[in-house]
Formats: sequence, C-alpha cells, structure tokens
Amino acid sequence: MAFINTLSSHYELTTYSQASQLPEWCTAMQNEVLALEHNRTWDIISLLPDKTPIGSKWVYCVKCNADGLLERYKAHLVAQGFTQKRGIDYFETFSQ
Repeated sequence: MAFINTLSSHYELTTYSQASQLPEWCTAMQNEVLALEHNRTWDIISLLPDKTPIGSKWVYCVKCNADGLLERYKAHLVAQGFTQKRGIDYFETFSQ
C-alpha cells in the first residue's frame, strides 16, 4: 500500500502550461535542453523559405527507484515527425 501511495503522489503532466508553473518540471526541461545542446542534437537556424516546420511537444514522466521513491522528473522534447512526407522533407527536420 505504501508503494502505491508513493507512486500516486507524483503525477505526470500533459501540457507545457502545467509544467512551466512547477520548479521541478522547469528544471527537468532545462536539463533536457542542455543535454540536446551538449550532444549537438540540433542546430538553431533560420527557416528556409521553401521549408515548412513541424511541431514539437514536451513529454513528461516521473522516474521512480525500485522501492517506489522518486528518482527524478524527466522531460523529453520530441519532434512531431508524423507530418513529414517521404521524398519531400523526409531527410531533414525543421521543428518549431
């Protein structure tokens, strides 16, 4: 019962507007951006005139240890690549 209570006391958010109000989630998002920059996952450039950007979304999850105690808050920034079309913009991703 204590394990279930511990898990239910930490909830995962679904929107940026919710997460941006809480310091622990702001830290998780900042850590994700720092990791993306450190790993050189992206480059910020001006959008080329003939390109259409795809959207991006924050995904939030709570990581717990095996004993159910909170380990950390984790945020992932994901590109919504399902809007890309093979042969048109399949090999390059421009996200907003």
